[in-house]
Amino acid sequence: MKIIIAGGGKYGEKLAEALVREKNSVVVIEKDEARAENIGGSLNALVLNGDASSSKILKDAGVDSCDALICMTDNDTTNLKICEAAKALGVKSLVSRINNPNSLRDFEELNIPTVNATESAVNAFKAMIDRRQKQVVAEVAAGKFHIIERVVDKGSGAVGKKFDKISKDIIPVGIYREGKFSAKPGAKIEEGDTIIFCVPKDKLKETEKLF
Repeated sequence: MKIIIAGGGKYGEKLAEALVREKNSVVVIEKDEARAENIGGSLNALVLNGDASSSKILKDAGVDSCDALICMTDNDTTNLKICEAAKALGVKSLVSRINNPNSLRDFEELNIPTVNATESAVNAFKAMIDRRQKQVVAEVAAGKFHIIERVVDKGSGAVGKKFDKISKDIIPVGIYREGKFSAKPGAKIEEGDTIIFCVPKDKLKETEKLF
């Protein structure tokens, strides 16, 4: 895939490194000249010095043939401007980092998926200390749905119930048991199972009561 990253800061650089390792073709646009030169010497990717909200810079980066553009600057207003410029040039797949949750609505109005780094980190820490051993594996559909991995404890109300019938709000993915993963319909939940399912964000608290 050809992926353009707007913003070569700490997060942008790390993302670029990961994507390059996966054999993607990566272009990084960084406004700060010194920073662009610095990461250009360490990344196996094309690094352009310029303003990513500029149509000319986006065209120089090959926006007309990219598979996705990811905004990674530390300024939400800047990221929004870049997204607007990219959409105007016909980019279909856009994702943006946001730093302030109050900015979310602006991106939603443009139908642009976002990742809040601070919120994601908080959720990760909360999952690690959750006494019920719940972990949010991923957030999808702009955070409206969560994919959950949970270990079924002794005495859980879910034990003995059919996974695909436990709740109309839960979309079952599968059960990991004794080293094997199964997505067989009608499977009954057993103590010690690791179950994976998808649930709407607004139904998370109700889902907790099932376990």
